[in-house]
Amino acid sequence: MRFLLALIALCGVLAGLAFYKFGSLDPCRMLAQDMANDSVSGLEDTFGPDYEEQYDDVRESAARLTRLVTSQYSTGECVDKLAGRWF
Repeated sequence: MRFLLALIALCGVLAGLAFYKFGSLDPCRMLAQDMANDSVSGLEDTFGPDYEEQYDDVRESAARLTRLVTSQYSTGECVDKLAGRWF
């Protein structure tokens, strides 16, 4: 019984962390956000900290574009691609 409760609590914590990082629990939206973050990750190194407000705009635009790509995937494909990116 304790193991089951610990497993449920662990799943809740992981879901909360995923929601905090990606803003959604939908695997396709999580994949799109992860792809967008990867595509704009070098901007801060290139332009420096003076452009932080623009980074959010660029990140949001990149997320919209990657959502167009991931909208063509099934949920299973998104889960597979997300797992491939993480592991």
